[in-house]
Amino acid sequence: MGWVGRVVASSGGHASEGCVRSFVLIRLLPLLLAAGAAACLPWHRERPLSPEAQLYVDTALALMRHHVLASETIDWETLRTETIKRASGARTPNDTHDAIMWMVKRVNPHSSLILPQFWAELQQSIERNPPMPYGRMMPWSIGYIALPGFFSSDPQLIARYALTGHFIFKSYADSAYCGWILDLRADNGGDLNPMLASVGPLLGDGAVGFKRTGVGLITAFGYTQGRVWIDTDTVLRLPQAELAPPINTPVAVLLGPITASAGEAVAIAFKGVPRATSFGATTAGFTTGNQGYRLSDGAFVIVTETVLGDRNAREYGGVLKPEHPTGGSWLNQAADAWDFVTTPAALRWLRQQPACVAKLGPLQQQVRPPEPRDDDSGRRPTTQPGRGTSPF
Repeated sequence: MGWVGRVVASSGGHASEGCVRSFVLIRLLPLLLAAGAAACLPWHRERPLSPEAQLYVDTALALMRHHVLASETIDWETLRTETIKRASGARTPNDTHDAIMWMVKRVNPHSSLILPQFWAELQQSIERNPPMPYGRMMPWSIGYIALPGFFSSDPQLIARYALTGHFIFKSYADSAYCGWILDLRADNGGDLNPMLASVGPLLGDGAVGFKRTGVGLITAFGYTQGRVWIDTDTVLRLPQAELAPPINTPVAVLLGPITASAGEAVAIAFKGVPRATSFGATTAGFTTGNQGYRLSDGAFVIVTETVLGDRNAREYGGVLKPEHPTGGSWLNQAADAWDFVTTPAALRWLRQQPACVAKLGPLQQQVRPPEPRDDDSGRRPTTQPGRGTSPF
């Protein structure tokens, strides 16, 4: 006797046909719901990609496979299968973006996919309000310069960014004889070349670091008399007439959790410089080199290709920790010439350096930095990004 018959018998043989039918449906309902849900799931039945979408996915995969760090450790066939599965039914490149974004981050968390609309909006925003270095004089004859992130590909804006740094150094060349504060706490990355060019007078001429590829190829990069170079290639050259002279004073580099990628590379450029030290908090941890590759629809695959190292051949690849931790992450979220922890610590360190002591005399331990005041030109100093001393 089946379970339906046993139900009827247990009820004294008086169960109606409707009751039995209801009971059967109740018992079968979970199975029916499960079957229906499975049929509705997007991955239940894979649909082929259009030829255009397939070519787009394969191009992105090929770029990552050929260029990314540690490519030899990745199971590319399995990754391709999963990526195509996630792009199931795609007809256009736009339909594949989510799948490619997943693939890129799966391969390397420092790599990314920049979509065409985002890139266009970013460039428009930069054109309206281009981020530029800004600077001012601080107490005790100390100069201050802050670098923001820079993500423009406009050659004129690149040159403007770099030359603004030189203008700041020339403006305060005779006043900042006790040293400089280089604030990288708002530098979230972008194009390293104009950043290195802008602080070239502080760096001095020569190699400032290196990049190592996944196959072990090491390439030096540096700054020499207004020229930023990688190996034997000049990647940015500034007009000689606009250059500030070399500055051989102590440098206090300020770091924070927003300092990332190219911002961290600038910090690495000062590693191994005897007259430089760092203050603030641990950086974002993107001490790698990225390269962008344009896809057919205008999107960019940003591939992490290299690990960065300093002039003393020390390799990084992770976070940078300041030599003098001050304030923790939450107090170092932005560039600020008048924060109440990190900048005062940097000012005191610079004030105690021999060259400054020779000029101003020894510093009493209980003396605090003077309060901000108008600079020599009579203008009220500002620390708002992009609104500091600039010729443009």
